[in-house]
Amino acid sequence: MNFFYCKNCLMPSTRPRITFDEEGICNGCDWAKKKTTCIDWEARWKELEQLCNKYRCTDGTNWDVIVPCSGGKDSYSIAWSLKNRLDMHPLLVKVSAHIPTTVGDKNMRNLADQGFDLIEITPNMRTYCALTKRAIIEQGRPQQVFETAITTAILKIAVSFKIPFIMYGEEGESEYGGKMDMAEKASKNRNWIVETYFSGVDTMSYESDGVEKKDLKWWAFPRQDELDEMGICYTHWSYFQDWNHLMHYESAKKMGFQPVTSLSVEDGVVGFGTYTDYTSLDDPYMRTFNTYLMFLKFGFGRGSHEASSDIKRGIITREEGIKLAKKYDSYDCIHFREKLLERFEMSRKDWDQMVDRWANRAILEKTDGRWQLRKELHYALDINNYADIGKGS
Repeated sequence: MNFFYCKNCLMPSTRPRITFDEEGICNGCDWAKKKTTCIDWEARWKELEQLCNKYRCTDGTNWDVIVPCSGGKDSYSIAWSLKNRLDMHPLLVKVSAHIPTTVGDKNMRNLADQGFDLIEITPNMRTYCALTKRAIIEQGRPQQVFETAITTAILKIAVSFKIPFIMYGEEGESEYGGKMDMAEKASKNRNWIVETYFSGVDTMSYESDGVEKKDLKWWAFPRQDELDEMGICYTHWSYFQDWNHLMHYESAKKMGFQPVTSLSVEDGVVGFGTYTDYTSLDDPYMRTFNTYLMFLKFGFGRGSHEASSDIKRGIITREEGIKLAKKYDSYDCIHFREKLLERFEMSRKDWDQMVDRWANRAILEKTDGRWQLRKELHYALDINNYADIGKGS
């Protein structure tokens, strides 16, 4: 079996649902190019204006669009545009982080100070942690339960407040290299969400020993016919405007958004698990934990993911990205591992067993007690070449 990298960015052939053209360019990079040459963004914006005209509460007595919000740069930019460019009345809804940060809380509070209404959903933490721990052990997906909640819990708010219009951020499959069948469609259906964003795991399966149906109110996912009856419009900003994370950051800073300013695990993981100082600040520990498991399973981590986005935007070169990937991809959460162990009631032995269980031995090797990419795969990354990974050991 051959393991290879995109010749433009750093995405490997092991990324789920990724495809490559005859020249070795991944579909994420191909889509990035198409967005600059084939998409009529003016027409897309007119579509958005029409949607807003359909759902707008003209007298402002109720909110008319929900923006799932972490308090990050992207939700800042989207919320501002909906309110100030499209004359909408957004309700910002956040699902609580497992391990909140000071800077994340400040950025959320600042949105309220800027004139936005916010709701924060804090699930029963016993259930939240139990489900997350199970997802870590059984699927190697620390963020699965959070990621499903930002669909299901948001829908519960939409139904309760009679706000059928929901505006998410980027459609990650097309932006980063995955399924492309929804790249040019404004709305998504239930089956696609479960199969793609939930990796085929319906939240109905969450009920198990210790977790009863009554504990899963925030994870109850209506059937498609129920969604249709409610008139839910579930869409992504990236369909209507070219997704530009750096533009969002610059826009958010003008509104008072704060990046991380030091190498402090109290405020983030910049300098440890990432080279950026402005991404995933609301729960950087779980984000970095998730990308570490991604590295163990597929051979690319947070460094590769963020650097690939910057390569596509021309912010850094591929050579610069390679250095960042090698520095950050295999970061094993050592600076805040104790926070994670405490949160999920795991011992160090539990942690080590979990890490070893998910380590893909076809592409990784253990060096000085840490899993790293096999040397020949680092070489393949440097020279844009293939490596035969066989079956591993």
